[in-house]
Amino acid sequence: MKHLKFLVVITILISTAVSAQRSVNSYKYLIVPVRYEFQRSDDQFQVNSLVKFLFKKEGFTVFLSNEEFPDELKLNRCLALTALLNDNSKLFNTKMNFDLIDCDNNVLFSSEESTSKEKDYKTAYFACARETFEGVKELNYKYEPIDDNATQEVAASSADNISNNSEPESVVASANKRSANTVVPVTTAVVVVEKGEPETVEVLEKTEQVKATSEVLYAQPIANGYQIVDATPKVIYKLLNTGLENVYLLDGHSAIVYKDGEEWKVEYYENGKPVVKTLNLKFF
Repeated sequence: MKHLKFLVVITILISTAVSAQRSVNSYKYLIVPVRYEFQRSDDQFQVNSLVKFLFKKEGFTVFLSNEEFPDELKLNRCLALTALLNDNSKLFNTKMNFDLIDCDNNVLFSSEESTSKEKDYKTAYFACARETFEGVKELNYKYEPIDDNATQEVAASSADNISNNSEPESVVASANKRSANTVVPVTTAVVVVEKGEPETVEVLEKTEQVKATSEVLYAQPIANGYQIVDATPKVIYKLLNTGLENVYLLDGHSAIVYKDGEEWKVEYYENGKPVVKTLNLKFF
């Protein structure tokens, strides 16, 4: 567990360092969900197409979430912001505003709320979207890549401070030492800390199964990472963004999924030791 805790700490440090330097202009792409929470079908009332058009007109490189992404965006969703159109409507008024969020669901920008009294949904949504978009125009968006060297120096400095107190084996490097089986048992731990006794914990464990067969699995983009499906397609599990390139948390499990060379690996801890399996994983 010490190895996994170390990785999580480093992930947080790097993510924090990146977030501290980023603004809307730091993001190369923008993703518009093909369906918002207030919609009953994809691109209902053509609202999503309108949102894409508005952002593209302001210089953003925009994709609907169901469109083909560039290769670099497929590999790293943190290159993109997501444009959320929030429906805050009341009984007789349609109220909406935009949020621009990063891959960790941090809100980098919120526009002022707009209101429409139109009774027709499409007319009201279009009016609100255009009005609240005026705040986005004031951003004067222009893509400006951040200084990755500065980010790495901040993260490396923080990592060195931690590694001086503990020297865990590299999680990714250890992948080269282990082979793959068909099924991975993963232990999920729930930790209960007694007040006044921070070093005393009670661990409740349960064993779950993570599919790691030779069958090809496919990664489909979602708001905070990817969902992994088989050929059916059936959702097997979900990968959550960490802020590190090609490193993901396995949702609902104490495990990580990462890319090692040309292979994707899943790693977890059993009896205090790292166990690594290979996934036949393809990204759309």
